[in-house]
Amino acid sequence: MVSICSYNVVRKSYVEELERTHGFSVDLLNYLMHIYSSMEDYWSSISSTDMNVGQQLLDDYLLKNPDFTIPSFVANASQRCADIILSCQYEGTDFNCCDPRYTTSTMTDLGQCYQTNLTKLKQDFTVGYQFGASRGLQMLLDFRTEEQISIANSSEGIVVKRPFFNLFENGFRIHIHDEMAISFMNTEMISVSPNNKIAIALRPIKISRRALQKSYMTVSQRSFPPFVSFSTLSGVADVIPLSTLQ
Repeated sequence: MVSICSYNVVRKSYVEELERTHGFSVDLLNYLMHIYSSMEDYWSSISSTDMNVGQQLLDDYLLKNPDFTIPSFVANASQRCADIILSCQYEGTDFNCCDPRYTTSTMTDLGQCYQTNLTKLKQDFTVGYQFGASRGLQMLLDFRTEEQISIANSSEGIVVKRPFFNLFENGFRIHIHDEMAISFMNTEMISVSPNNKIAIALRPIKISRRALQKSYMTVSQRSFPPFVSFSTLSGVADVIPLSTLQ
């Protein structure tokens, strides 16, 4: 699986829509932005005053806008697949990047991200097992800088401070992970900034049970329940170059 997350977690155009509703303010937006902070960062970055003021603003807004929910805010504020993933190729063949057969949305600490299933791509496309930057999965990404919102922490009248978790990050966070893994919790991440291109080479490792010592096999058999299945990787690795536009 390849997961793509934009560091711009809230679209400016969506914020402008909310500002046209009754009771939405910059202070409320700043409070909602703490949703994306880890619990540790949340408690260290928000004061009790900010917390009380922000919660009161949210409660008042919910009374006037009962259809608004935190999950809907995160989903609607996130970047849309077709807006940030412009084109895709697999083994030199173009395909629809946001085709639900291959790419699905998933909720992470950076809001809604998009993950592409390499296994399904291999099933539908001819795999030539050739090396090079033109093979494997290729994606062209657009960060959409026009959708960035200002920090708005020093403006006159601002009470609730916005977290700085993505202040110095532009571009995308990329995870290469197993289909059953939670990407942002179980794998290392790679960042790519606007106007840059990266290539990620994967080398599969085939593990044979016969190669394992008997003592290790005994431990693993006792440690895991019988319904857990293990798979091995074989074949030639995919090379995944990704580009971004500013």
